[in-house]
Amino acid sequence: MKVVKKVNRDRIRKALRAVYYEKEKVELAGDWQSRVMGQIQTLGPLNLTGNYFELFEHLLWRLAPAVCVLVFVLSIALFSIDFVPAYEIAGWLTEDPAEFSLLELFS
Repeated sequence: MKVVKKVNRDRIRKALRAVYYEKEKVELAGDWQSRVMGQIQTLGPLNLTGNYFELFEHLLWRLAPAVCVLVFVLSIALFSIDFVPAYEIAGWLTEDPAEFSLLELFS
């Protein structure tokens, strides 16, 4: 695989070197940019890695803003709810002590 990449890299360098030395001789048509970009898009990815973390890296960076917003919203909700379990138990005792004693018996 590395030999193929090296051969492709050498071919690209030779082609770019030839174009650079002949740039003043060539007259370009108006659609040369779209043709070049079309050829670049048909090349595909240059480096494929076997590391699974690198394969999911783009997904991680796409989800990172959503996770940050979710953590922010949940933290605001947690602080605004005023969740105190001892307060809830005290409320049960004062509202209906008989029901609370039945809950103690069954648990």
